[in-house]
Amino acid sequence: MESVNKLSTIQNLLVFERKNLRRIFGPTKENKIWRIKTNEKVDKLIKHKNVVNYIKAQRLSWFGHVQRMPDTRTVKKIFKLNPLKDHKETPSTDGRITSNRTFVK
Repeated sequence: MESVNKLSTIQNLLVFERKNLRRIFGPTKENKIWRIKTNEKVDKLIKHKNVVNYIKAQRLSWFGHVQRMPDTRTVKKIFKLNPLKDHKETPSTDGRITSNRTFVK
Protein backbone atom coordinates (compact mmCIF):
# COMPACT_ATOMS: atom_id res chain seq x y z
CA MET A 1 0.00 0.00 0.00
CA GLU A 2 2.87 2.35 0.81
CA SER A 3 4.41 2.00 -2.66
CA VAL A 4 1.05 2.85 -4.26
CA ASN A 5 0.81 6.02 -2.16
CA LYS A 6 4.38 6.91 -3.05
CA LEU A 7 3.73 6.42 -6.77
CA SER A 8 0.55 8.50 -6.64
CA THR A 9 2.38 11.23 -4.73
CA ILE A 10 5.13 11.30 -7.36
CA GLN A 11 2.55 11.37 -10.14
CA ASN A 12 0.68 14.23 -8.43
CA LEU A 13 3.93 16.19 -8.09
CA LEU A 14 4.72 15.74 -11.78
CA VAL A 15 1.20 16.77 -12.82
CA PHE A 16 1.37 19.86 -10.59
CA GLU A 17 4.78 20.78 -12.01
CA ARG A 18 3.66 20.46 -15.65
CA LYS A 19 0.51 22.47 -14.97
CA ASN A 20 2.56 25.32 -13.53
CA LEU A 21 5.20 25.13 -16.27
CA ARG A 22 2.51 25.38 -18.93
CA ARG A 23 1.25 28.53 -17.23
CA ILE A 24 4.78 29.97 -17.00
CA PHE A 25 5.79 29.22 -20.59
CA GLY A 26 2.41 30.14 -22.02
CA PRO A 27 0.61 28.83 -25.10
CA THR A 28 2.09 28.09 -28.53
CA LYS A 29 0.86 29.67 -31.74
CA GLU A 30 0.83 27.23 -34.63
CA ASN A 31 -0.87 28.07 -37.95
CA LYS A 32 -2.64 31.09 -36.43
CA ILE A 33 -4.10 28.87 -33.68
CA TRP A 34 -3.17 29.19 -30.00
CA ARG A 35 -2.88 25.99 -28.01
CA ILE A 36 -1.20 24.70 -24.85
CA LYS A 37 2.24 23.14 -25.04
CA THR A 38 2.48 19.36 -25.17
CA ASN A 39 4.30 17.33 -22.55
CA GLU A 40 7.15 16.77 -25.00
CA LYS A 41 7.62 20.51 -25.63
CA VAL A 42 7.52 21.31 -21.91
CA ASP A 43 10.03 18.52 -21.33
CA LYS A 44 12.38 19.99 -23.97
CA LEU A 45 12.10 23.46 -22.42
CA ILE A 46 13.12 22.21 -18.98
CA LYS A 47 15.80 19.95 -20.51
CA HIS A 48 14.27 16.73 -19.15
CA LYS A 49 14.66 17.85 -15.52
CA ASN A 50 11.77 17.61 -13.08
CA VAL A 51 10.97 18.27 -9.44
CA VAL A 52 11.03 14.59 -8.43
CA ASN A 53 14.59 14.08 -9.69
CA TYR A 54 15.64 17.33 -8.00
CA ILE A 55 14.20 16.19 -4.66
CA LYS A 56 15.94 12.80 -4.98
CA ALA A 57 19.27 14.52 -5.73
CA GLN A 58 18.89 16.86 -2.75
CA ARG A 59 18.05 13.96 -0.43
CA LEU A 60 21.10 12.06 -1.65
CA SER A 61 23.25 15.14 -1.13
CA TRP A 62 21.91 15.52 2.42
CA PHE A 63 22.56 11.83 3.10
CA GLY A 64 26.21 12.28 2.08
CA HIS A 65 26.45 15.37 4.26
CA VAL A 66 25.16 13.46 7.30
CA GLN A 67 27.44 10.49 6.59
CA ARG A 68 30.49 12.77 6.66
CA MET A 69 29.51 14.23 10.05
CA PRO A 70 31.31 13.04 13.18
CA ASP A 71 29.38 10.45 15.23
CA THR A 72 29.08 12.93 18.10
CA ARG A 73 26.70 15.22 16.18
CA THR A 74 23.06 15.05 17.29
CA VAL A 75 21.78 14.92 13.70
CA LYS A 76 23.85 11.82 13.00
CA LYS A 77 22.69 10.17 16.22
CA ILE A 78 19.07 10.82 15.26
CA PHE A 79 19.73 9.55 11.73
CA LYS A 80 21.12 6.30 13.14
CA LEU A 81 18.22 5.98 15.59
CA ASN A 82 16.08 2.90 15.06
CA PRO A 83 12.76 3.77 16.72
CA LEU A 84 11.26 0.29 16.40
CA LYS A 85 14.26 -1.40 18.02
CA ASP A 86 14.94 1.23 20.67
CA HIS A 87 11.36 2.09 21.61
CA LYS A 88 10.32 0.80 25.06
CA GLU A 89 6.99 1.72 26.57
CA THR A 90 6.74 1.65 30.35
CA PRO A 91 3.59 2.39 32.32
CA SER A 92 3.99 5.18 34.86
CA THR A 93 2.51 5.29 38.32
CA ASP A 94 -0.47 7.38 37.20
CA GLY A 95 -1.42 5.01 34.34
CA ARG A 96 0.06 7.00 31.46
CA ILE A 97 2.49 5.30 29.11
CA THR A 98 5.87 6.97 28.89
CA SER A 99 8.33 6.39 26.11
CA ASN A 100 12.05 5.83 26.62
CA ARG A 101 14.22 6.07 23.54
CA THR A 102 17.94 5.60 23.40
CA PHE A 103 20.48 6.36 20.69
CA VAL A 104 22.16 3.50 18.83
CA LYS A 105 25.88 3.49 19.41
